[in-house]
Amino acid sequence: MPGEAAPTLEKHKTLEDLWHSSAAAYLDSYKKFEGDSEYRKRQQESFIAGDIHNPVLDCPNLIEDELAAYETELLSLYFGIDEHTEESSVERIAYSRIIERKVEEVELLGQAHNTYYECPKTVIGKLQGSY
Repeated sequence: MPGEAAPTLEKHKTLEDLWHSSAAAYLDSYKKFEGDSEYRKRQQESFIAGDIHNPVLDCPNLIEDELAAYETELLSLYFGIDEHTEESSVERIAYSRIIERKVEEVELLGQAHNTYYECPKTVIGKLQGSY
């Protein structure tokens, strides 16, 4: 679970064990965009009918604090791998790249959060509805 202390290599025999003990290894980005399809359909219909001016996009699983916890865990793993493996190790290079891609994925989710929730508040004020 994000927010818990990141696993360390000392507790695991291999980098693979370390990676699979991390909650971030099992992060499914697409699930962060799941929401209430009925709610979204009603928002679309109300917008098209002119009943509302600013439809509210719901991404209830796109939680900023959770994303920050994933990123912290991933960075801890990344630097932990560098400290406990040989620099030229193929395994270290492979897992470093896997973690780098996962960090980028989490950062993109954070940008999506800002796009859906923070930017509209800043640019045009708080939209109709509650965030």
